[in-house]
Amino acid sequence: MQIITRALQDHCSFKTSGGHTTNGFIATHTCRHSTVHTGGMVEKKLLGQVANAKPRSIKQTLGLDMKITFSLVEIMAVGE
Repeated sequence: MQIITRALQDHCSFKTSGGHTTNGFIATHTCRHSTVHTGGMVEKKLLGQVANAKPRSIKQTLGLDMKITFSLVEIMAVGE
């Protein structure tokens, strides 16, 4: 996710502010990627990618080999 932050800064002069919104985006994007590429299971790589994305309101608790699902509340929160 650091590459996205870097690209936004370099090409769009946009600096992310961090916090719940950015960290929630990181967690959601990482989980979406895992859903597409690993069948929706939490792997070590995913845990590493979200380790510093705190505080966040989405997927606060993730464990190795956990199945990733999103509730309607989580989906609506990301869309805000």
